[in-house]
Amino acid sequence: QDTYLLATQQKNLLMKEADDLRQMMKEQGIDANDTEKVKKLRLRTRRNAYCLPSPTERSGSKMEQFWDATLARCPNRVKHLIRLDESGALLETPSREIVLNRKTQILDNCKDLRNVVRNCGKAKRASTFLAISLSIAKFVSLMLGQPSLMRPLLKMSSMSYTFAILFMVSKLADKLEKEYFFKYTDDYRRRDMKKIPEKIWIDR
Repeated sequence: QDTYLLATQQKNLLMKEADDLRQMMKEQGIDANDTEKVKKLRLRTRRNAYCLPSPTERSGSKMEQFWDATLARCPNRVKHLIRLDESGALLETPSREIVLNRKTQILDNCKDLRNVVRNCGKAKRASTFLAISLSIAKFVSLMLGQPSLMRPLLKMSSMSYTFAILFMVSKLADKLEKEYFFKYTDDYRRRDMKKIPEKIWIDR
């Protein structure tokens, strides 16, 4: 929830940044396509928008100054930011599904994590296949008799232990796989909100 609130507040700052850029370019006679001159711009957006007087906020203040001094140098940032602002895209508040979607933000951009998710799928399929194969083998053994080599494996105690391991492997793989997709649905959020005590600050 904090991530969603933080992400959706950025549109206000971006609109202010677009206004400041337009004003500065108008004052200095700079065109948005003139990348060399645009790179020399030094913004005042965050310096004017935030008041960080506390000594504990000094690091945050330095970070905001850094962004103001360097963001105009990012390739095509100024041009695209102004275009987004003029199109009205910054007026829209993105949904929770967009902001907190780990697939589009992380999984689609990281090959290693895609391999992790792929291996989780393989682990789930392998667990299911082994469980079905073991069940079929047990059924066949009851119908035709147990082969001597399969007798220790097809004991109820051994099968219970094997099924428990396969179930845990499948559940853990499924849980890990879901971590890389959108999971903070409205139902999940409502359950999460119920965990917050009605009276957080208790008078003693």
